[in-house]
Amino acid sequence: MFEPNAEYRFEEEELLIRDSVREMRVRLAPKLEAFHRLRGDVWCAAEPDVRLLFPPPSEDAPVSLREEVLLQLRAQLPEQHAQLLEKFRWGQWRCILFLTRFEDLAVPLFSHNPAFAHLFANQACDPLTIDQPITRTRIQNLLERPQIEALSYLKIARKPSSIKLLKKWDICFLDRLTGTRLHFLDTHEDAARAARHLPKINAGSYQILRDPKTRRCVSAGLLRTIANSEEESEFPFCYTLLSELIELHERYPQLERLPECMNRRERIDTLMLTAQHMQRGEQEREREIREQLQADEEERARIARERQRRYREIDAMPFPPPPISGTDTIIPITSKKELAMEGGSMRHCVATYDRQIKGGYVYIYQVLAPQRATLSIVRGSDRYWRVAQLKLERNKRPSRETYHVAHKWIREHYLSVGRR
Repeated sequence: MFEPNAEYRFEEEELLIRDSVREMRVRLAPKLEAFHRLRGDVWCAAEPDVRLLFPPPSEDAPVSLREEVLLQLRAQLPEQHAQLLEKFRWGQWRCILFLTRFEDLAVPLFSHNPAFAHLFANQACDPLTIDQPITRTRIQNLLERPQIEALSYLKIARKPSSIKLLKKWDICFLDRLTGTRLHFLDTHEDAARAARHLPKINAGSYQILRDPKTRRCVSAGLLRTIANSEEESEFPFCYTLLSELIELHERYPQLERLPECMNRRERIDTLMLTAQHMQRGEQEREREIREQLQADEEERARIARERQRRYREIDAMPFPPPPISGTDTIIPITSKKELAMEGGSMRHCVATYDRQIKGGYVYIYQVLAPQRATLSIVRGSDRYWRVAQLKLERNKRPSRETYHVAHKWIREHYLSVGRR
């Protein structure tokens, strides 16, 4: 999608859209073409992801520069095509492509069942459906069958109820999830039963039917009113309010049944006071959460500073003396520089053991014979040192003889100090 402040221009019979990141060129006549590129890059073919057609404004309404540019683009299409597609908010490009290629087949379909035609056009003109190439013969064969047989092509369950629901579907509510929403209504009997009595299915009525809590508490009359509301076409405003009221009732059970003796004014006052009380409680909880989050953040920052200070102290420390004296073929590494050189020459990660060595529970040795290797020893809970790792170049495994030499060296050390 383009940025909200993108520039719209119409020049050389094509629409140019440009923002700080990318730009797009669209032409509807004499040939459908669309190209896009990142700023400064090369042009390549693309599918426009913006809405290109809008209903024309009334004569006395002011027209913005963007609307004026899009009206010039609209003029490249036959007026009948523009009127059929102007209300769709998603997938317009594929619908234009479908109408242009198969006008005699597409116009009756868009006139009779716009939602079905929209989904069919977006599936037929999908560039990713390589296994089902778009041809006139194929489209004609699909459209000559009953619409229920074409539902499998749209990846929708082949049920008569799906066709009926599609005829009621608000075209402003069509998007990539329409098939999933139809499947939900087909597989949930309570929602499907309520949807069958609606004049139209829009964002507001669908969300109410999808949520069992709101579906139980909304009357059939209110649901029809919501379905007929233009304001509910794209966003479920009533569903949002109903959800908040249900949450209010769940948090405050005393609102479930107000005393019958209370008049309407008293009931409204009680509801208002309870809502205000809930709002104050929410604000108090939000303040407590913010304070706790701030305290946690400060504690994490303190721990991080303490860890960095400790790391700096450790980095400044010299290596401790080797716990076991070396030999002519097993040489202790006694500095960070020697450790880094060992890691570089042997091509493994021993240089990262710097802090473990300074902590006193790991030590590293060079092994010169019988193979060139790197030896790490660790101190156990009994304070005895044992072989941890013995690796050749690039972490290859040494021979048994090299393992034997390392273990014999440690064993002889403890024998010499009187430990067995």
